[in-house]
Amino acid sequence: MKKLAVLFSVFAVAMGAAFQVFCADTIHLAAYHGNEAKVIELLKTNLDPDSRDSYGGTALHAAMFQDNTRIVELLIDAGFDVHPTIFYTNQ
Repeated sequence: MKKLAVLFSVFAVAMGAAFQVFCADTIHLAAYHGNEAKVIELLKTNLDPDSRDSYGGTALHAAMFQDNTRIVELLIDAGFDVHPTIFYTNQ
């Protein structure tokens, strides 16, 4: 059981690192890291709520992936699609 917990921890860290490498969009990173102040600042710039990262995910996906509920609320209130589909790209 201990080995499984360690394996899961390593996987979670690797996924986080991969997300940061492949995601160059500021709103996605701010949402992923739960940076509420940065998300609010970026929302004031009237950015495209449907913008996708290199995995095809939206900022809402990033916030949901990390369970950043406050960021999820902000994005939904700003008009982000609550039913976005992830389109994985092979770049």
